[in-house]
Parts: sequence; structure tokens; C-alpha cells
Amino acid sequence: MKRVAVVDIGSHTSLFAVVEGDGSGAFRVLLEAQATNCLGMSLGVDREIPPGVISKNIGIIQGFLRKARGLKAEKIAAVGTKVLRKATNAGDFIQAVRQELGVDLVIVSGDEEARLGYLGVRTGLGQSVGGVYLIDVGGGSTEVTIGQGELIKETYSLELGAVSLTQKYVHNDPVTQEEWGAMAEYIARWLKERLPPLDQDQFMLFGIGGTLCTLAALDLELTRFDYIRVDGHVLSQSRVNKFLETFKKNTSRLNRALLSFDPDRAGIILAGTTIWSEILKKLGSDKVIVSTRGVRHGVAWQYLNSDPGIKY
Repeated sequence: MKRVAVVDIGSHTSLFAVVEGDGSGAFRVLLEAQATNCLGMSLGVDREIPPGVISKNIGIIQGFLRKARGLKAEKIAAVGTKVLRKATNAGDFIQAVRQELGVDLVIVSGDEEARLGYLGVRTGLGQSVGGVYLIDVGGGSTEVTIGQGELIKETYSLELGAVSLTQKYVHNDPVTQEEWGAMAEYIARWLKERLPPLDQDQFMLFGIGGTLCTLAALDLELTRFDYIRVDGHVLSQSRVNKFLETFKKNTSRLNRALLSFDPDRAGIILAGTTIWSEILKKLGSDKVIVSTRGVRHGVAWQYLNSDPGIKY
């Protein structure tokens, strides 16, 4: 059995997993971890990541590497997504990771991010699950992937992210109705133009990403995040909308208290939940199935199964 460790650097959170497999499709997650990286919020008008934030992220990745070595991972891979596609000094970040940690960090495109997320989610599904319509709402963008089994039919990357929309629209605490209304209108306009329809007879709607996993944990009334309980949870549209109304009324302090298992997400939870509320409305779906898997698991699957498309 081989062991692979993967770091997925997002706009708000860096995710980490150590996975074991034998190359024949077997896939077992040994460890999951995450840390708030502050990358998206650190970008100013020049779109540069400040040196202090780069140092903070080196420390985060270093902590992940210690866990990987402790579990005797044979391979360590690292991928960056929207925030590093956007940052003007992403090259400095990549160089720092290589020089200080000896890890080659690869920035993936939006379509590749969507593909990897789909592969990752499929690792947690049985063969009986056919058509999958997958949405990944992240901090800097939203990826959409439509597939049947291992065949990916369509991928899309939308300029809708919980961090970027918070920076653009939310300037008061709590948010004003005018601010929220402008944000919701912007999201709805993007989705009308870019989000493909969902054939609910052929495809099951799955969702991944920090916002949705947080909403599932709240729905389950968890006080500590539990990957096993959250994975596969069916979250209804009515509950998403109920949480949305709560976040709109709350101050950031109240939202931090509510999200006791992930208080650092409180500042962007309103934007992320608004995206999901508008998605479910646009698709005409009354529910979404939550998955805790994603890009990191897709990268691991490629390594373990010698996927010829591997680039990392």
C-alpha cells in the first residue's frame, strides 16, 4: 500500500489529507486537517501577498509536512487554486515553499480544480451513484463539474467566492440590507448567465467546500467538526435559507460564537451561504448532498492509480 499526502491551498483555508491506496482503486483516508491561511483577505489592490502572510503559510504547510512524515507518506504534493492564480507575486510564494520546505507547489487552472474536485468526491461514492452535478463554493471562485461515473462531461469556473464577495460588498457589521441585496443580485446575475441547468432525473446534486461543510455541521448541531458525520449529510434548501437569515442579522461576534468549531469562517460565512442559497434557487433543487472530499483527494487518487494526466 502506498501513502500520499496532499496540501490544497485555497483563498481562505489550506486543506490537508494523507491517503493510502494500492493502485487498484482502493482508497482510504488516514488523516484530514485544515488551517485558516488568510491569503484571500490579504490581497490588496496590487494583488500581492504580504511577506508576513507568506511566512504564516510556510508555517502552516510545515505543520502539515510533520504529520505527513509521521504517517510515512511516500509522496507529498501541493496545489494552489484561485488565490494563487490571482496573486501577482504567486511566484514568490512558490519559490518560498520550494526553498524552505522542498515541496513543489503547482497552481491549477479553474477547470483543472473542478476536475480534481470531482475525482476527489468520486473516491467517496459507491458504483451505484451515476450522474453527479458537483458544485464547489470556495473563497475565490466556484467550480462546477458534471459527470457520469469517472467520465467528466463539463467543467465551469465562476468568479464567485466567499472571500472575494465579502471584500467587495460587506462593509458593515452586521451587513446592511443594501449591501446584502447588491451581493445577492450580483450572484444571481452570474448564475443566470453561467450555471448550467440541473437534470434531477439524471444527476444528483453534490456540494463541497468550507461554507457547505460548515452549514452541514450546524444542521447536525455539532460542537466539533466531524468529517464522518458531515460527509453525505443531506442539507435542505429551507435550512440553508434559515441559516442565511441568521447570518444576515448577526454581528460577526455572534457568528463567531455560532461557528465555535470554525470561528475564523464567521467573516465570510454570509457571502458563502448567499451563494449557496442562490444556487439552489437557480437550479430548482430543494436539497444538496454534502461531501467532505475534494481537490486533495483527487490529486491523491491520481498518484495512487498512476493517472496519465498527473502533473503534480
